[in-house]
Amino acid sequence: MTDKTRLADLASNYPPGSRGLGILVLREYAQITSARRHGWSWADIAQAMDLDAQKAKPLAEAYRRVTQRIASGQLTAPPARGVPAPRPSAADLTRERLQRPPPGAAPKTPEQNAAALAASGVKVID
Repeated sequence: MTDKTRLADLASNYPPGSRGLGILVLREYAQITSARRHGWSWADIAQAMDLDAQKAKPLAEAYRRVTQRIASGQLTAPPARGVPAPRPSAADLTRERLQRPPPGAAPKTPEQNAAALAASGVKVID
């Protein structure tokens, strides 16, 4: 079962309203925290949990309340289960693509890079 499917099942089995979202947030706190750290929007998280787009804001509010209660010691976050893999940003993908040699080309050594820069007129400082 994928994380998206598991989150969708959890969302459908909890009571409606903010209390139900709070329970869901507490249960999936580690996954939601990880998703937020990796740049997921609340709409993305709600969608992954098969919640309506209208639930994104109440989900964020429930997360804020749960986080405050964990920080104050009123709640204890459950141990992390499978945390979803982060989605790479466009900048990360571009940086990775630029750092890779073209298909079929051998990677350049630092000396080859320095020689190419010197040949192009760029001063190389050791």
